[in-house]
Amino acid sequence: SNLSLSKTRVLTAIFIIKKAGFKGYVGIEYESGLMRSMGKDESYLSNDEGVAATKKLLEKTGLL
Repeated sequence: SNLSLSKTRVLTAIFIIKKAGFKGYVGIEYESGLMRSMGKDESYLSNDEGVAATKKLLEKTGLL
């Protein structure tokens, strides 16, 4: 599914960033809400929901 692929990509990116020793701020963008708002695919979260879900995932995994 789109969500599990997105989770895998986010976790992989964060792992690489942390392994490199980065300790600064990370911005979160979620643009798949455009698909939802344009009526293309209701399975995507809104932009606000996507950012919140990504932040929650990062907090849950302890990566940020």
